[in-house]
Amino acid sequence: MLNVRILLRVLVAVSLVFVTRPATAIINGGRVPAEKEDAFAAVIFRGAQGACSATAVGPRVLLTAAFCIGATDRPGYVGIGPRQYAIERCVLHPDYGSRREADFALCFTRADLPLSDFPRVDTAPGTLSLGLTVQITGFGCQAAGGYDSSYGIFGVGRATISSLPDEGGAGQAQLTGDALCFGDGGGGVFLAGDAGPKRLVGVNSQSDLQERSYISLTSSRSFVQWARGLSIRHESPICGVSEGAEGCKAVAGSAILDVITPEPDTFSDVMTQVGTYKIPDDGIVEGSVLKVSANPEETLRELVDRVCGPEPERYFEALSESTGIPDPSFDEPMVGGEEIAIPLCSLDTVWYETTLVRSGDTLWSIFKSQPDVLLGGLPRWQFFEVPPGSVEGDAVNSGVFVEAFKALNPGKNPTALAIGDRILVPLAPASGTVHLAQKLAPQFGITPQLSLTDFELQSEDADCVRPASYENYPYSVQGLLDALQVNRIVMDEGRAKRIQTRVIIADSGLYQVGKSIFSWAVVPYPRDGNERKFANRVQPVYWPDEKMSHGTQVASLVLGGPTFGRFQALMKSSPVMVVPVRIYDVKESEFINPQTNERKSGLQRIVQQNAFDTVLKAAKDLDARIVNLSIKTASTIPEMEQDGFGEQSDILFVVAAGNGDGKIGRETTVTYPAVYGDHLNVLAVAALDGEGDVPVFSNWNSEFVHIAAPGCSVPVLSFEPATTRFFEGRWHGTSLSAPLVSFAAALVDSEAGGNLRPWQIKERLVVASDLDEKRADRVLDGRALDIPKASAIWVDAVETTKAPGLIFGAATIIKSGAPLKMESVLRFDCGEAGDLAIRVHQLRKLTPRFRNVNGKTFGKIYYQKVATGRLEGAACMVPDNLSVQFNDLLGGSSLTLSMTEIADIVPRMLPRYEPDQPN
Repeated sequence: MLNVRILLRVLVAVSLVFVTRPATAIINGGRVPAEKEDAFAAVIFRGAQGACSATAVGPRVLLTAAFCIGATDRPGYVGIGPRQYAIERCVLHPDYGSRREADFALCFTRADLPLSDFPRVDTAPGTLSLGLTVQITGFGCQAAGGYDSSYGIFGVGRATISSLPDEGGAGQAQLTGDALCFGDGGGGVFLAGDAGPKRLVGVNSQSDLQERSYISLTSSRSFVQWARGLSIRHESPICGVSEGAEGCKAVAGSAILDVITPEPDTFSDVMTQVGTYKIPDDGIVEGSVLKVSANPEETLRELVDRVCGPEPERYFEALSESTGIPDPSFDEPMVGGEEIAIPLCSLDTVWYETTLVRSGDTLWSIFKSQPDVLLGGLPRWQFFEVPPGSVEGDAVNSGVFVEAFKALNPGKNPTALAIGDRILVPLAPASGTVHLAQKLAPQFGITPQLSLTDFELQSEDADCVRPASYENYPYSVQGLLDALQVNRIVMDEGRAKRIQTRVIIADSGLYQVGKSIFSWAVVPYPRDGNERKFANRVQPVYWPDEKMSHGTQVASLVLGGPTFGRFQALMKSSPVMVVPVRIYDVKESEFINPQTNERKSGLQRIVQQNAFDTVLKAAKDLDARIVNLSIKTASTIPEMEQDGFGEQSDILFVVAAGNGDGKIGRETTVTYPAVYGDHLNVLAVAALDGEGDVPVFSNWNSEFVHIAAPGCSVPVLSFEPATTRFFEGRWHGTSLSAPLVSFAAALVDSEAGGNLRPWQIKERLVVASDLDEKRADRVLDGRALDIPKASAIWVDAVETTKAPGLIFGAATIIKSGAPLKMESVLRFDCGEAGDLAIRVHQLRKLTPRFRNVNGKTFGKIYYQKVATGRLEGAACMVPDNLSVQFNDLLGGSSLTLSMTEIADIVPRMLPRYEPDQPN
């Protein structure tokens, strides 16, 4: 609240992001000619934590960052060109976790790497000095802020050393210039200008994603002793560290991974079942086919290119022979949805490896240890095992890991692996395999009124105005980190504690649980300890379009979006945990085509029986007080109504307003759950375009829709089932607006330590919103979500009309030069509505300029009504004699601001002000 005395501290607000996770190479850096890449011995590292960079410092030794490894004992693979090499073991520096400068890991491969020269690790303490230029390397992204999403191109940048560790060796070195980006973590730092062999002086660690980077130095005494001991213990020389390794030449005759060829009499059967093969002389396997579904308007030639990639003419001859379709027809568009049998793709890949079964190994743990995405365009597994409720089609393709394992290992029991046994582990399905060919078993008792529940996702071509810049879109990550930082200052003084808030996502399910940004912040339900069953239970059912990725996209936004989600997944300290509940299935049934009114039969998306009972039970069992519903239906949802609307409810429902219906209401165009938005514990969300307007596709009505959030060209993490890969895309729809509000609600609950009621969380989002009268007929008071402002619950937030913009600290209202106390009375002229008199401690929001009436400027005031404790609003003129004295907690300055310099004032929410006596 206002006028709180806070011990001010001058802080440097630097947002440090550990640079892991895929994204192309060094911000403002450049590509390296192919003939010069080998000099850096740089490799791509993929492990349980994601994708990083690394440097080969010996024939079987890699140096990378400790945070790239995490706590897993199955560290992953390293990629060199199109091949992958398994890592036997990785060892973290023992001081990692307690000392920033110890961000090192050494990894040892099973076989010698096919490199001829390795850089020398420079361990001399006097090599580096302030102002010296170094080269930073990596395979990460290139755009400032990490907004590009490709990964795997090696790049080199130049930066200057601006600070070094202290005399005791504590701390990391800071670089200024070209900066590290997502995916560059663990890469090598080299002396610039070396004419001979490269000298490695550090390892990439952190970055502000703009111009500052932080590295751990190999000259530290603790690194040298640790690395030398590991080199001796593993009998693996490290250039510059191990005695006798000064030449740094690779061992001749580098070996590839040890691969076992199956017995000849089973080889043919294995290839048929798994769906991959070695290319015969003519490049085509006769008599083997792959069943795939065509997209609307897609030609057969385009389908082959999508599934297999470029194919030789011989392939299309085989295609013509197997389908009976003449070659000219390959370029004619198809209807879409039809199943086509095509020859297996003629791509030769390394798709399995040999490994020894160790103590504690299970097939599930081996499956979980594989990296998210393999090199060379190989897809990932769609299923661990055949999902419950499905039966196998004519042939089980290699999208099922267990089936591929059985085919590769005849006679071995996948549920009881023998310690010391050699097994073939399938690394990837055959290129071109798609979804498991499922036939869902008949289902009965489906709630009929919800059978038309629809997804809210629009296409990328929807009528929507994109933002001019994506730098702070859909919200300012820097502003959010500042808000969390100032909260922490006040919370530490009061010893308040954050919690992890759980958000139920009732949607189409979640792809690849345990992967990418979902590697950590996912809570299984029910909590029976069986991760495998949970992953299958929330796996989206097959549907021949991209919409089954809807729940994955929504979940990525509930975690703050792809960039913030990657950061939180790496830190394993996310304030938000998602609980996916798959409410959709598909069923073969009759339905009415809405365009033609014709009765048809076929697969239809349906809502599972008792789906919302499951949602509410999950919320109760897991104490998850926020439920995201990015759905719409023309029927009521009795389970929500029975839960009870009002202050006694334990759940805040954040719901999408819906798309394509225009103005909604209870008399015409009834759209549930959006029309529940006038209840105390339901918050219906409209979309905003890149210019802050409500786009034409968004449903609206200020009676029910009480906030709006970005819904045009919103960055989301999506999933492509055909290639089994995550990718970052930009999509439109109120389905994407709602999870941004759920994310903000979860942050408020987390920062408050779980001590707020759901209706209080809703009120916080409302008072912290940005108001605009031009939206007021569509969204109540024209409210737009402001995540940083809403999150700063422990301090006052003031938004100025000019620089510095949004600032956090302690505000005191000044009247005619005199500071007001919390019990002082504020009086406002509200025109025809009369006067408003409130005490300072009742004020929840003051926007000095909201609308003009007959040449007079009216502001908007939100305040807490004493009699009910509820939020009230009034449009009133703000007296000219009011100003604000503000102490900026981050900037360390004191400002006096007139009302003409202020765009918005939002007093702190906690700790609550308790008056000495009742009003």
